[in-house]
Amino acid sequence: MSHLIFKFYIFVLLLVPLNLKAEENLSEGGVSPHWEFSTTTGVSMPKDFEGVTEILPSVLYSLDKGFTYFRIEGNYLFASSEGVLNQRAYLCIKNYIDIADMKFYWRFGFGLTQYHRNTANFVDTNNLQSGGWHYAMGSKIDINKNVFIKADISAFIRPGRTIYVGIGLGFNFGDEGGSESATPK
Repeated sequence: MSHLIFKFYIFVLLLVPLNLKAEENLSEGGVSPHWEFSTTTGVSMPKDFEGVTEILPSVLYSLDKGFTYFRIEGNYLFASSEGVLNQRAYLCIKNYIDIADMKFYWRFGFGLTQYHRNTANFVDTNNLQSGGWHYAMGSKIDINKNVFIKADISAFIRPGRTIYVGIGLGFNFGDEGGSESATPK
């Protein structure tokens, strides 16, 4: 478990140096450079994941940063139930689409899954790892400038296929308004 958490922190640390590049190019693409942190709780529903048949209660942590034309997001998903432990760390490209006072988003990325099965069908002696890819969509409703509600539907490919559905809270850090809010009024 500690190896996967360590790898997630490496993803996050890779985001920090990229902050300098985003500040230089803010006006080109119009994406706000602020940070977003969110956590959602929900369920993971596996299919064709050998030895895993039940729905797994899950928590998804996300941290993202805006750049010129898109956002970079790091995700960590933890799911555990009935002898199955599943952890996923992913690095994604994300973008928002505004429709009717709501922000919808899509994201696509690659990452690593670490899992351990101790069920009637499988007993893994070590944690198993697999690379994979991920795509998602969701929505964000702002409560105020710094807090939002987030709904997320994600698909993880390899090992097997897993759908995650969750809802939770998020927080904005930094200047969400971009360069426009820096202008005196």
